[in-house]
Amino acid sequence: MSDESSISAVRSFVSSLQATRSRVLAQVERAESVQDIVYMAQKRIIPRDEILPDGTQYSVHGIGCRMTDPEGAEVDVDIDDEGLEVFDAWRVYMHLESVSPSNPVSREEISMACQRLVELGELREVRANWFQVAVRSYNPR
Repeated sequence: MSDESSISAVRSFVSSLQATRSRVLAQVERAESVQDIVYMAQKRIIPRDEILPDGTQYSVHGIGCRMTDPEGAEVDVDIDDEGLEVFDAWRVYMHLESVSPSNPVSREEISMACQRLVELGELREVRANWFQVAVRSYNPR
């Protein structure tokens, strides 16, 4: 797979994350972030697993949350010590598998694409091989 294709694959994950997060937050009362959802589920204020009215789903696991849109695209993030969403190449790979089971991109290619997106300022590497969307607005080309 070309570098540009791998970068596009990571950008697809980021775009799906932003869209699915927005859908979930719009439907979970009192949640303003994925961190809120994880916290409320851990405190049993909301269920750990829920199918929301529009068909979007979330599932809280440990320190993270997997969200699935009604079409089946999955995005999974952990919450770091600062309360921010982080992901690794495996999570991007799993997202790609959920949207295209014949996904030709490898985890190694995804990892290299994430590093390239750090250089471009679109991602931040918060610890070795763990990334988050850069603070500035993400604007795919």
